[in-house]
Amino acid sequence: MTTEQLDRLANRFKKLSADRVPYESLWRDCYAVALPYRQGLSPSMDQGAGMAQIYDATALDAVDQLAASLLAQLTPPWSRWFGLGAGNDLPPAERVTIGKELEAISTTLQAHFDRSNFTVEIHQCFLDLVVGGTASLLFEESPSGSDSAFRFRAVPLSQVYVAEGSNGQLTVTFRRSHLTVAEFRERFRNVTLEDDSLVESPNGRRIEVIEAVEPHGGAFRYTAFRPNGRDGKPDSLRTGEFKSPPFINFRWMKAPGEAWGRSPIMKALPDIRTAKIENLGWLNQDDGRKAWREENGSRTPSVALEDCFRAIHPLRGGRAYWWPTYPVGQIEALYDLCTALCEAYPSIQYMVGHDEVSRQKYDPGPAFELDSWRAVFGIKGVPEEELAA
Repeated sequence: MTTEQLDRLANRFKKLSADRVPYESLWRDCYAVALPYRQGLSPSMDQGAGMAQIYDATALDAVDQLAASLLAQLTPPWSRWFGLGAGNDLPPAERVTIGKELEAISTTLQAHFDRSNFTVEIHQCFLDLVVGGTASLLFEESPSGSDSAFRFRAVPLSQVYVAEGSNGQLTVTFRRSHLTVAEFRERFRNVTLEDDSLVESPNGRRIEVIEAVEPHGGAFRYTAFRPNGRDGKPDSLRTGEFKSPPFINFRWMKAPGEAWGRSPIMKALPDIRTAKIENLGWLNQDDGRKAWREENGSRTPSVALEDCFRAIHPLRGGRAYWWPTYPVGQIEALYDLCTALCEAYPSIQYMVGHDEVSRQKYDPGPAFELDSWRAVFGIKGVPEEELAA
């Protein structure tokens, strides 16, 4: 491959990277609340915090259920979800003969799908589709001697850069990955590796590799290159051609003029943020500016003291703790919910706090004026004899 061709690919990758920037913050927000462990997209994962910021699993459960439904409806692992058949343009006798051969081929293909990692990887793609709106499945040939001829990989959105072809489909795909030395040598055995091509990453020294697939003359041209190879210039690693693209990209839905898809989580994100429980409860440590809770070796996120007040829990007694105030959006949403419940069920008699019926619970705590809410809705509190002992 010529230097001019490599420069063109490098420049196109930069353009696709710039086009993707407006979506990245939205993806991070969606993955943070709905799929926090997905590679490179959740802030909690990047910071090593896992699910430390997740206090309500409703969004996570909804994503799991929708992805499982897509898997069951589109690619059920317990039954054949595709088939090959002879067309009606063939004579009836020939159609029967060829139909039997195609049925045998379908059975063989299904067996290879069943023995491959397809189910696991397509399920991850469905999760990406529900959360990020776009998913990418890499379809490769397995090494000789493998149980299946097929090998699949759900490529994280953090690695994918796409563009629409002339047919409106996502036929242009760039993938950026950082390989270990062992991974690089396994994939590109004939390429000499220099120390200056290694880049520092949180997981050690890696080699940055970009793979590009573009339509070309009725086929798809594949190019793998290092953007910073010898002398800091793009360096070709491998070229090839496919009859169909190895990256299968699909979207939930899209807006006019956009290449990236829109997802159900994007639409629901404002509601998820409102419903998400933001209050951390009692905080027993502070440094004069922020407060947090340390207990059994774990520590909650810090909250500014100006967003807290100090009080003794009226039912628990003991020392005074810091209690974060509830966000306005959450209070407004709760008011709407209580109003709807009282209208739908006018026979409701009691409004009860979690801390009133369980000694192990501290919510809603002093930060929530429960008696005032009871007065607003004309509902009684928990009877004295039923308070948790």
